[in-house]
Amino acid sequence: QRFTVVAQDERARDVVLEGLLLFQELFAGGSESAAARMAGAAEAELGNPDEVAVSTALLAGELLSGLKSAGVLEES
Repeated sequence: QRFTVVAQDERARDVVLEGLLLFQELFAGGSESAAARMAGAAEAELGNPDEVAVSTALLAGELLSGLKSAGVLEES
């Protein structure tokens, strides 16, 4: 809800949308995306990098889906 409020503020809207588009681009490939792979690599010494990549991609997808549902981000 807070994200929606910030995204609707004229002073922040352009920056918020640009950031979301970049976020969406970084996670576009799901668990094989650059961002998910980086998250997995960061976990390499402590856990399972592949599992972290999948989890990160799922969380990113849920966030983007919720923002689309809220009208903050347009459907692509």
